[in-house]
Amino acid sequence: MATLTQTIILQKVIQALRVEAPFLNYFAGGFTNQRLRLGQNAIAHIVGSPTADIIDMGDAASTRNLQGGDQTNTLLTDVEIMVNKEVRVRLSLSRINALQDDKLALAEIFSNAAAAVGKGVVDNILSMVLAAEFTNKTTESIANTDLDTISDMREAMNLRGVGAMRYGLINSSVATSLSKDPQIKGRDYHGKLVEENPYVNFENMEGFRRISEYPNFPANGENLSGFFFDKSAIQYVTAIPDNSGDLAQELGIPRVLKYDVLQDLATGLSLQSVMGQDQNTEEIFMVIRLLTGAKVGDELDGHGQRLASA
Repeated sequence: MATLTQTIILQKVIQALRVEAPFLNYFAGGFTNQRLRLGQNAIAHIVGSPTADIIDMGDAASTRNLQGGDQTNTLLTDVEIMVNKEVRVRLSLSRINALQDDKLALAEIFSNAAAAVGKGVVDNILSMVLAAEFTNKTTESIANTDLDTISDMREAMNLRGVGAMRYGLINSSVATSLSKDPQIKGRDYHGKLVEENPYVNFENMEGFRRISEYPNFPANGENLSGFFFDKSAIQYVTAIPDNSGDLAQELGIPRVLKYDVLQDLATGLSLQSVMGQDQNTEEIFMVIRLLTGAKVGDELDGHGQRLASA
């Protein structure tokens, strides 16, 4: 079999990301191939919702006026978001090429790398779910968290006019408590049986499209056990790290690292890979990386509901 190249490996990881990082679709945001440094701003394109004009009978002037209402370009808002984290995963190319005939092992490596990249982005987002940013909270002990708890949060969010495309992320203890609730056991909220995936998903429960178990859900020092939100509650962006390779080439300095960028045409997600050789061990390595940042709070506050155990 031919040697697995830097581009092929990057392509495999991007493909695996679609499966291993579904939570990225829960939030509003965008993927960009902008080259940035930490602390700089990227542009996320946030999709809005149109409003309908109500025209009274006999209002001829308004009937003839087709210029009002939302214009198509106003339904897509450009939001500046500072990238504050770099997510990187290091792989051994020496090891990968030694395993190139073991397709199952390679698939697992690429899936694990994709899951790590996705987790890095989601962890950064969830670290911002704080009382200072999202003031609405439901307090319920883990043992007493049940379908009624979810129903109460649905009502609270409805009264605030929260959008209809809603999701929830919960820690493993809450997932177990919900799974044991007789009200939930008697209905098909799982959508399908929990099989090879050990993490629980509840489908179409009390107006939430999906409530997903996230084992590494952070308590954030506030006894946080879950977060329920509509898609616009958190806006995030990913970008490509800038590098000094191009500058080195312009200055005639020999490159010691090889850079590559690949964009997933289906999602727009771009990843950068950096390949080099460890001078001490002679191992050939590849680092897959991206920059990410998120915007929370202020006008986004009311779109989220924190679940806390105390």
